[in-house]
Amino acid sequence: DALDHLEELLQNDPSDPELNRLKVEALFRIKDYRRTNEFASKLVGFDVKSETFSDEKTIGGDQPEIFYMLAQSLMRARGKKETSLLVIDRMIEMNPDSHLAHLNLSTFLSSLGEKERAAASLDRAYELDPTDVTILTQKGRMAAGNENFEEAANIFRDAIELHPDNLDLYRSLARVEMARKNYDVALAIVEEGLLEFRDQHGVYLKLEKVEIQLIIGDFAGIEQ
Repeated sequence: DALDHLEELLQNDPSDPELNRLKVEALFRIKDYRRTNEFASKLVGFDVKSETFSDEKTIGGDQPEIFYMLAQSLMRARGKKETSLLVIDRMIEMNPDSHLAHLNLSTFLSSLGEKERAAASLDRAYELDPTDVTILTQKGRMAAGNENFEEAANIFRDAIELHPDNLDLYRSLARVEMARKNYDVALAIVEEGLLEFRDQHGVYLKLEKVEIQLIIGDFAGIEQ
């Protein structure tokens, strides 16, 4: 399987950063948290027992995703928020100018219900990379979750300008306009998206279109 293949590749090049990250991801995805913790801790120089970090240079020190998956894995395996936060804090310490590190911090804080700190971290990620589609999506969803629908709509519109080939942005913007009861606007957004996605992926937008048509009572449009 994929994990066995990664193991073989790592035997030939055990210090390859990308291969090591992929192995952590593979272990995390199959929910083998024990091995995830062991392997990821080694890559970032973290001693789980003493909860201390080595000062020596490590393979994974400049890879925020490894820290993030380790923090999540520790949380799920041990339920220790404090230990996971140590890992997250180290991620930022080692990668202070990484938009991905601050995005990961925001996501982790959101999972703990710390909305204000999560928003501040997301703002910092946006400052570092205002064009990243994941950051823009998170900002839009956060604004929508706080019922700041106008702000959310503006974020998603700007994001579509930058990433017209991202289907989820059209769906998210349409959802925001539906929440504002701007059904005609939502329908126009879906139609715009359908012009971009004429293949099988467009079916998701077609479902959004049908839902809007049901709300506004456009049964003739549904039949077409």
